[in-house]
Amino acid sequence: MGASINGFPNAFMMWGPNSGTGCNFVMVEAQLNYVIQAVRALCGTGGGKRLASLDIRPDVVDRWKAEMTETMSHSTWTQGGCNSWYQDPTGEIHAIYGGSMRGFLARGKRLDLSIFDAVPAPEVPHVCDVKGGSPWVASTAK
Repeated sequence: MGASINGFPNAFMMWGPNSGTGCNFVMVEAQLNYVIQAVRALCGTGGGKRLASLDIRPDVVDRWKAEMTETMSHSTWTQGGCNSWYQDPTGEIHAIYGGSMRGFLARGKRLDLSIFDAVPAPEVPHVCDVKGGSPWVASTAK
């Protein structure tokens, strides 16, 4: 979904490669769903084990790029000699999503942990365990 960067575990972004849609509300909703699910997976909410990191696998990124290249090859952005700011010097498009807004929303509905290299977290107190604060900040409650 253009929201994860291989080699940068736990780094999630908005408006990444091939994530622009005709409606930014759709893009933001889909990517926020994706990122929130990733953070929940890291914290172990929903019954899963807590994770130290999520790093999207390189083969998944390659498949995404290939899918976007293929989809865009049939679009108005690449047909009939179209030359626009969406294209890089080689003619590849990295700015916009190659499918429908409905399809983009569907991608953000459920995070598939199998697309990541997931590293389990050690069994120590974690920021996700603390209600209302960080374990590294002394509590003033009596």
